[in-house]
Amino acid sequence: MRYEYLEQVMEWSERICQEMSMKTALKDVQSRTFTSKHLLFRAFAATGWTLWSRNFETAALKRKHYIPNAQGPWGAKPFFKLELVDRKGWQRKNQKDRNGAVEHDLEGNTYHIYDQPSLPSANVYHYLPVWIEYLEMAHYGRPLTDEDYLFPMIGANGIIQPHLPISHNVVQLWLGEFTKEAGITELYRFMFAPPSDRWTLARVRWGGWAKVTLPQWDTLIRYLLDELYMYEESHADALQPPSELADFDILGAAASSVSESNFRNSLLSIREDLTSVMSNVVSNFLSRQQANTHRSLCMRALTLCHAVVSPSMAVMTFSARGPQIEASPTSSYMQDPARFMPPLMAAPAASPQPQAPEYSMPPHDVCVLNVPIPRAGQHVKSESWCDIVELWETGIPNRGTLVLRNWPKDWLMGENKSRFAAKYHQRRVIAEEYLVK
Repeated sequence: MRYEYLEQVMEWSERICQEMSMKTALKDVQSRTFTSKHLLFRAFAATGWTLWSRNFETAALKRKHYIPNAQGPWGAKPFFKLELVDRKGWQRKNQKDRNGAVEHDLEGNTYHIYDQPSLPSANVYHYLPVWIEYLEMAHYGRPLTDEDYLFPMIGANGIIQPHLPISHNVVQLWLGEFTKEAGITELYRFMFAPPSDRWTLARVRWGGWAKVTLPQWDTLIRYLLDELYMYEESHADALQPPSELADFDILGAAASSVSESNFRNSLLSIREDLTSVMSNVVSNFLSRQQANTHRSLCMRALTLCHAVVSPSMAVMTFSARGPQIEASPTSSYMQDPARFMPPLMAAPAASPQPQAPEYSMPPHDVCVLNVPIPRAGQHVKSESWCDIVELWETGIPNRGTLVLRNWPKDWLMGENKSRFAAKYHQRRVIAEEYLVK
């Protein structure tokens, strides 16, 4: 889900169900159920969006996986920890020993949750403690135990079922109700977040989202990232504010200096330059073509005009006494003056276009039969060579099959080639081999 859509959902939820004070007395079961639904969904959506966890993984969180007031380095901002221990496929990934021993990754599924004032609608540091406090006060009347679910099932009567996590169907129903017409995507941290808040491919792989969320990059991640990197580097502190990440090169910081407007202006400038160059080239080419055409037409016109200017045409003939010149009457040329009309005055003649050779089509009932040919309802593959020889030598007139050796070449050329040539060649090779033997 894009952050903009999550923000719309949170604003709608907080507008119709404001966070009530923990000291306010509950009115009835219906109002308690309504408030519980909204507080639970806010905490659930913010947690799943922040951790990129699947719905069933978020629903499986228990009180023992929530560690408040965690201690960090001196001077670090306050945070609490969330542990995702039942993620899909993580047991298989950690099972490296051939003897069946499973390696335990101490920090591979632990997240440090900091306050995120820049992302208030996804601020797990705020929504999750508010929901836990309300759950303990309004439903249990006691602190949560280690085995209590953080997101338990709410029954139809509004009663919490502490031993059952919220179901996948309920989450999908609430998503449809809360998001309404909002779109859904899972690539915010990788694509849509500001450059200082984006996650690298290494974090995408470490979190286990590569194969499901980014299938087209699975090969890239598999070959460019070393397997040992998952064990040598931990990204449990990925949600810490950027100012504290002194030893981490922020993704996209160098590229953020180039604004989108500058980039678009550069593209427009390049496009204008290319358009100008192409227009000059085309205009020069057309002017040269017109000049050459005009020069050729003028030469032809002058030649023909010179031939019809004189009242008679001089014709040279050869005889035994040597070459002689005879004059032909002018009237013979005046009978059809259009023959000597210059091209500029006569109608232009269409230039001949090359035409593909035409080949005769065989009759519609002519074909190359597949073998073996059924005889008395049976297909005998061992007799296929006999059928081929028969088709080549005599054909099968009652089936409309002509003798293959007498086929005209036109039936195997042009458009007919793809229809008959391959089978014809196969039958010819087999038949000639058997006939020679």
